[in-house]
Amino acid sequence: MLQQLPEFAGCDVTRSRQQRILSEMDIVVDVGDIYDPGQLRFDHHQRGFFETADGVPGAAKGPDEATGRWKTRLSSSGLVYKHFGRDLIRQLAATDAESTEIVWAEVYDRFVECIDAIDNGVEMCAEGIPRFKDCTGLSARIARLNPRWNEACDDEILQRRFEAASALCGSEFLEVLSDVVESWLPARACVAEAMAAREEVHSSGQVLLLDSGKIPWRSHIFDLERELCLEGHIKFIVYPEEDLYRVRAVPIEGRFFTNRLSLPESWRGLRDDALEKASGIEGSCFVHVNGCFAFKPWLSCHERCWGRGLEEGPGNRSIRCPRLHRPLSPFVRASACLADPRSAMALQLGYKLSLFREVLRRWHVLRQSALDLESSDTNLAAADAAILASPRSRPSHRAPAVGIDLVDPDTETDHLFLSLPVDPSVRFEGTVVEKSAVLASKQAPLMLVCRTRHNQLHGSLAHSPATSPSRSHQAARRPGEQVQEKYLLKVGDDLRQDQLVIQLMTLCNCIWRNHLPGQDARLVQLPLFRVLAVTPTSGYVKFVPDSTSLTEVLHKPQTSVQMQGLQKLSVANCSACRFAYLCRLHCTW
Repeated sequence: MLQQLPEFAGCDVTRSRQQRILSEMDIVVDVGDIYDPGQLRFDHHQRGFFETADGVPGAAKGPDEATGRWKTRLSSSGLVYKHFGRDLIRQLAATDAESTEIVWAEVYDRFVECIDAIDNGVEMCAEGIPRFKDCTGLSARIARLNPRWNEACDDEILQRRFEAASALCGSEFLEVLSDVVESWLPARACVAEAMAAREEVHSSGQVLLLDSGKIPWRSHIFDLERELCLEGHIKFIVYPEEDLYRVRAVPIEGRFFTNRLSLPESWRGLRDDALEKASGIEGSCFVHVNGCFAFKPWLSCHERCWGRGLEEGPGNRSIRCPRLHRPLSPFVRASACLADPRSAMALQLGYKLSLFREVLRRWHVLRQSALDLESSDTNLAAADAAILASPRSRPSHRAPAVGIDLVDPDTETDHLFLSLPVDPSVRFEGTVVEKSAVLASKQAPLMLVCRTRHNQLHGSLAHSPATSPSRSHQAARRPGEQVQEKYLLKVGDDLRQDQLVIQLMTLCNCIWRNHLPGQDARLVQLPLFRVLAVTPTSGYVKFVPDSTSLTEVLHKPQTSVQMQGLQKLSVANCSACRFAYLCRLHCTW
């Protein structure tokens, strides 16, 4: 991997464990007992080492304490990939920032994590007794390049074998990367398009129609379901195969042979006339014995087939994922707002707007039911039950493609009576799609420009007027006036820690306000922005009006007004520095 990068291309490779030689090397991998990316030292054998691909450095001592998506301890290969993999992908595949992150994670799943696990002695099964032997994998092929016990062996032979092993690993890595970038990643757009049109295939929204069965759809479905808060929702995939159509049951994630919902048991293993008689569907050809797929000669047969499968689902004996969410109606088509209906940005905008509507729907019910906002995550099931029972929650028409409009422009009637998720005292009346955008940052957050109206009947949450981040904005707003405000919808970050920081800062504001003189308290009051975690990997952040950019904050001298105020309070310089550091860190959160 390193030799594919310009800064290491053509470098000589020295194999040694002698500290004197290692100290002279530009970069050291897999030896030396040091992990220090700043010094380009990447060993994993030292005592107490347990780094993962996306965990907080030094935070975990074992897999149970790992905080990220992956729990496997990194080998030196994983360390190199963690720190140089993204640069390598950009170098070889010329991907944009978002695609680079997606490809990096997929290549780690497919290729690098297995190397990490084998190198660190992770067992293939919990009982510690392998159920089968893998003699064809990369590690086995590398092992066969070692000199045999009865072969001649010297430094020259070892060096040639090492170079052969390096070339073998390099070629396999490039093959995996090529497959991910050229095949797997483009398939994501195909599956995303099918997800957006799922209700046009079947009213339940639980069936996807793909152009080909060769599209690698499984992992994309699981990822897109998580983005839309629809885990376990899609039950069947339909696609053409030669002169037939195939219905394929979607498996439970991580259990390839266990379906979320199988086709009816009475059909399984039957063909032709016997299947037609059992199913009552003319033209039926075949249903697999485990209920995972069926062949039909034309698409109309499939519609009856999966329809019967969904209808007979409650009596089905196979394991099924519970349906946690009402299917989202295609109330907005981002492709209608953008020039290219198949562009990645159009698809991303459409799905994130769908997630936005789903969250607003839930928070509307929580507010109407007077549920405690601090424990809202425990009341989502109640919200779903209430929203399904509420006819007012379903608009009688689709919103126009130019934006989400929840207010009748002629009568000013609020169809859904929605409040903003981050502040129920503010009424949400729509979005301005032409001003919304996907921002060019690591997680590609969606910036939503919302039309809002302050509701004087409800109080504001969490902030007093003195500490509200938008107090100047609110002061200029006339009661009942509609204004446009910006919000970020982020997918890929855990915002629960942000909420905790905001709560701590709010407590600090309360303590200072109650225990310091008024003028001094105002000097150290922190204007807090609003943030709401919707799922462990998504949530909202409010744009703060009249705020200072992070770049300006980081470059402000410590002689600012706030620091002068602390010095007047006779606070020790070291404490003042810590406070300033925490304030700056708070700004990044």
